[in-house]
Amino acid sequence: MRLTYNLALLCLWAAAWLFAPSRCLAAVEGRINRPAVVRVTIDPLLTDTTLQESSYQEYLLRLFRRQSGDLATALATGLGRTVFTGLVMPDLSETAPAEQSEERDSFLVSVHATAHYGLTDDNGLATFLAGASCFTLSGLDMFRYRSQSRSRVAVFYIGEKGQRIKLLERQYESRREAKGDFFSAMNVAQEATWIEDLTSEVLTDIKAQILADLPGHIIERAWTLTGENLREPQKLPTPIQELARPLVSIAEPPRGGPLNLQDLIRTASLSTFQLITPTGTGSGFVLSNRGYLLTSYHNIAGAGELRVRFRDGREFPVRVFFNDEERDLSILVAPPQDLTALPLGDSVDLEIGSTVISLGFPAEKGLAFARGRVSSLANYRGMPMLLTDSRTEAGSSGGPLLNEQGEVVGINFSKTQGHGRDTTISLPINEARKSFAHLLDPR
Repeated sequence: MRLTYNLALLCLWAAAWLFAPSRCLAAVEGRINRPAVVRVTIDPLLTDTTLQESSYQEYLLRLFRRQSGDLATALATGLGRTVFTGLVMPDLSETAPAEQSEERDSFLVSVHATAHYGLTDDNGLATFLAGASCFTLSGLDMFRYRSQSRSRVAVFYIGEKGQRIKLLERQYESRREAKGDFFSAMNVAQEATWIEDLTSEVLTDIKAQILADLPGHIIERAWTLTGENLREPQKLPTPIQELARPLVSIAEPPRGGPLNLQDLIRTASLSTFQLITPTGTGSGFVLSNRGYLLTSYHNIAGAGELRVRFRDGREFPVRVFFNDEERDLSILVAPPQDLTALPLGDSVDLEIGSTVISLGFPAEKGLAFARGRVSSLANYRGMPMLLTDSRTEAGSSGGPLLNEQGEVVGINFSKTQGHGRDTTISLPINEARKSFAHLLDPR
């Protein structure tokens, strides 16, 4: 009888745990159909070092800027797979947060990491032993160098009227150490190397902690506190309204300097689409305001009905206008729509090391981007090709490869992997123009 009573209590407890409001809410509501920006700042505390006043100061500034960008990109990728179905972008600009505009009806994930560096407190004994032994022990790894980081993560919802709603704030900590001998501990160059290596290890651990803990909390709090139906797509401005925004002109992008990455992707994403066929998906972009669209031929080869879906939720059928199998290009034509073409650049301007951005629609993941650099220029099946280190995913072929001015300089063709590196192969836009120059909008 007592066993039956205990079993009944256990069942009631399990039911209460499984069907608790927060768990039900997260399970029923699912991912959030909104865009998000991930912003990371690193505040290094170098009070116990001499590097801040040395020639390594500029090196350290570049290091922490790069590390913060890498962490923001990794978190944006992870949260884009677990929390948000909208576009998730890292904030890689160098503008101060107070000066940056924030998109309404979207989310901001702000990470502020403080990192403390220096020799550990017990190194006095190691110094004494090295000196007392007339430095015969100085070659032993008795010295320990420490990096300790505390990261505060705050998540905000930016309402349709621009109001900030703070959803949650959490804190994560990590600590790593390196060992060295007396000469390493006294070497400024070695200290800079320790800082770089330990910062990478600490931030990798912080990233893992955040992605393991934060997604469920964001989903739960977002549905509870925003008061919005987060299943519905974001209410985007019309293309005409979008063109009226400063620094976001699709038709005539600013010349001479790069666009802010957020503005570039937000703008270009309005003219990039997902191609849907009975056998799979691909990517493409608007080639002409008159309704001509471009994708890769292998995306539509042998397919029947074709449809395209844009970021703003529009979806409609399209038909093939003509194919260029040699260049793996297909021109599609859409019914009358309010479409805005992406501007075309000049691929001759690209050099080894030029920054490029790939846009595409990986299957079932929504719009995604990958930032990289041109790694080489090559020939593939007799065609000139651009090779970049952009980490594109399956379903991105046919999407645009953009320069920092938001102009199309290539068309993503395929991806290869080898020696631990991803390489994206793209057809230069100057070669692609030979297929469709007569379809472009008059200037």
